[in-house]
Amino acid sequence: MDKLIEVKNLRTSFKISGKPAYAVEGVDFEVIKGETVAVVGESGCGKSVMALSIMGLINSSLGTVESGEILLNGEDLLKKSAQEMQKIRGKEISMIFQEPMTSLNPVYTCGWQICELILAHENISRKQAREKATNMLRIVGVPMPEQRMDEYPHKLSGGLRQRVMIAMAMALKPQLLIADEPTTALDVTIQAQILELMRKLKADTDMSLMLITHDLGIVAEMAQRVIVMYSGKIVEEAPVRDLFKKPRHPYTFGLLQAIPKLDSSRERLYSIKGMVAPINEKPTGCHFHPRCPFVEERCLTEAPPMKVIGKFHRYACIKEEINYE
Repeated sequence: MDKLIEVKNLRTSFKISGKPAYAVEGVDFEVIKGETVAVVGESGCGKSVMALSIMGLINSSLGTVESGEILLNGEDLLKKSAQEMQKIRGKEISMIFQEPMTSLNPVYTCGWQICELILAHENISRKQAREKATNMLRIVGVPMPEQRMDEYPHKLSGGLRQRVMIAMAMALKPQLLIADEPTTALDVTIQAQILELMRKLKADTDMSLMLITHDLGIVAEMAQRVIVMYSGKIVEEAPVRDLFKKPRHPYTFGLLQAIPKLDSSRERLYSIKGMVAPINEKPTGCHFHPRCPFVEERCLTEAPPMKVIGKFHRYACIKEEINYE
């Protein structure tokens, strides 16, 4: 299997009260060409910061990628200059951001913004770029694309703005598309349309997809492999079927238990107690121990090692196996 992108020991920090606080802490993973990988976890677990680190979009005045490697087809993106990363973003790697209303520039038309991306990477006329952008809007299912090209983002619905974002991200057929909560704030019907659109575009272009979400229903439907993050670290990684059938980490178990089930007789929905700690107040030992129902004394001081089961399943927990029954 060919590796498209390989992340090794990635550490991204932000200065809080003059001290570095790690939003991403020693992350290792890879994405295979043509694969869909889901990254899940609560808000504050480091999913979006990890994606922004890959894209080279961490604001240097606020945070920094301190160490690690991000290998795209064997080339380390962290060693690229700002100008070199501008050539890679949009063409080799694209990203759909969480909220299209704040991601699209409100003072430019939707068509102008797509055209600017195309013109930045291809030596074609503005007329040709406009034709390409219009066709891309048509491909992603925007009705009356010629008219929408000249409309501003605020005139479009949330679903149409998301389609414009997808059109922009897919305009140059990138090798990797990072979709950060692509269906947030959309109603269920539009969510289904957006997911089906992404699935179709992925099949047509043979790109890889990194899907960042907290919706495990979307994970079951879209992904082949799942990465579970907690407090800046990967706590479990497995093929989708294996993870849903037998989760190994207590946090993963908690996330799966919190999914509403039609055949359940439980009166109250399951919830994981507490909240994710701020990045500058992480507990010692296992970061999950204050919320873990299976915590032991040593969890408070010992950082859990990453254990591997078989070929594709790994998890970070001190215990060999937990009986969740």
